[in-house]
Amino acid sequence: MQWADAPGAGFTTAPERAWLPTGDASAFNVATQREDPASVLHLCRDLLALRRRTESLRSASYAQIETPPGAWAWRRGDGLAVALNLSDEPMELEEPRGTVLIGTDRSYDGEPFAGRLDAWEGIVVATSQPSKNA
Repeated sequence: MQWADAPGAGFTTAPERAWLPTGDASAFNVATQREDPASVLHLCRDLLALRRRTESLRSASYAQIETPPGAWAWRRGDGLAVALNLSDEPMELEEPRGTVLIGTDRSYDGEPFAGRLDAWEGIVVATSQPSKNA
């Protein structure tokens, strides 16, 4: 991640090019993403904050949830689950159900999760009922 939209991407002020490629610093940099609440930077910070304040994300038992091919879902403790769609196609999941705490699409935060994940989407859910697998 580049630090800024500046020569050297905020890593160096050397007049020559940095010894490692920096990519497109104008499109992807910390300074720009700080201003965008839907950015990857905010998503990562919010996920870390959720983990810090939620004991079960740090220490509760892991239980895998059955999913269709291309998805991965698991339960942490009694009240949280994570679901990821690792495919190019939208998919329906039977579990988990509950309220989205954080999703890769931040417009779902705080909304009920009814089972549909778009391509490459992930969510952390506060579950509203015990697991079928419990």
